[in-house]
Amino acid sequence: MDTAHKRNNNVGIAHHQSGQYTPNPPPPEQPQHTLTHPIPRNQTLPPLYLAVPLERHHNFFQLDFTQKAIAAYQIQLIVYDPVKESISQWIN
Repeated sequence: MDTAHKRNNNVGIAHHQSGQYTPNPPPPEQPQHTLTHPIPRNQTLPPLYLAVPLERHHNFFQLDFTQKAIAAYQIQLIVYDPVKESISQWIN
């Protein structure tokens, strides 16, 4: 592969004489990822937490509908202070 082609590999090649642009072909399709080992229904998974900045928790996450959604979907929160770079609260 020549140097000009390497340099233009990600953007296509512009033809100076004709003024036309030839894009590179699209990359080959990636295989679809599938879960090869499904999790048994009787197995308990570790809890997942949603990390929320402190200010957002004091504003948005105190609203009635947000509290209802957290309870309904059993969302667990980690409230963190981005300025201090520390966890302020774990909410189960």
